[in-house]
Amino acid sequence: AAITATGSGAGLVVDYNQGSGVTDGNFYANARVNLPLTGSLAINGQGYTLIDSLAGLGSQTGHYALVNDITTPINVPRGTLSGTFEGLGHTLSNLDVTTVQPTVGLFGDITATGTVRNLTLAGRVTGTGSTVYVGILTGFNDGTIVNVHASGTVSGNYYNGYVGGLVGSNTGHIFGSSANVAVTALGGHVGGLVGYMQ
Repeated sequence: AAITATGSGAGLVVDYNQGSGVTDGNFYANARVNLPLTGSLAINGQGYTLIDSLAGLGSQTGHYALVNDITTPINVPRGTLSGTFEGLGHTLSNLDVTTVQPTVGLFGDITATGTVRNLTLAGRVTGTGSTVYVGILTGFNDGTIVNVHASGTVSGNYYNGYVGGLVGSNTGHIFGSSANVAVTALGGHVGGLVGYMQ
């Protein structure tokens, strides 16, 4: 069920994988967690910076959590994510990105230390020119994706590209995620969820 905390000092502490011998689970938020921007969040002892728009993603090596849905248009990829983007069950419903950058999606790349969790994405992502890696969430994932769901359209115009509904090319880990995405490409590696799984 959804969780809503009110008041300027309201906070949430989540501890998971605390049982003896339990080390391989993930944190799933299957409904929205609504926190005040002035509140606090800690997951397994790690504090998070609470944001209500992608403009709040200062250093993408940090730990950020989204406190509400975002309906304003998102037209520019957010670059490389090396930290954590915790969606807390919220939705980005107006993704509309077209670029010639080599990797394209909400994030161009997710590195081995990067994590995206508990997020729903809807919209359109198009890679043009020499764009190679295209996905609604990311063009290239080497990190961890948990409980991320996408809908919309993805297209790649490079003849030897990597085009997928959620991720263009994946060398990392994907858990409990899905893509209801129309995917088109000129050729190369194409898939409904992932274009190419290494």
